[in-house]
Amino acid sequence: MGDLRYPRSTYFRKVGGSFRPQTLVVASRSGKPVRALSGQDPDGRVAVSVLEAEGAQAKVELSVVEGKGDEAARGEVKLRTSDALEPVVTIPYRLHVASGRRAAPPARRLRPQAR
Repeated sequence: MGDLRYPRSTYFRKVGGSFRPQTLVVASRSGKPVRALSGQDPDGRVAVSVLEAEGAQAKVELSVVEGKGDEAARGEVKLRTSDALEPVVTIPYRLHVASGRRAAPPARRLRPQAR
């Protein structure tokens, strides 16, 4: 196990016709400053933007590319970091597209009434 702390996966849900961007934080357990240098989704569904670091933590924003999130999918984002032990971290993601139908609520069980 390396020194970096970061989400082991992330999830995008389509709400109101669009996906909300996700902000991820990468930090070190030892408190050493870490920087996100760049990021990429090999499948091209998710865009990665490196945000301004806050103290010793790196921040990246993930957003689904317009027109690429029309169906449920899985993929991964690769982030290049300044950490010598973990120069590249891989974060799996999932895209969830709701069908527009809501599941029926579970049937309620009624207790027999005493007479």
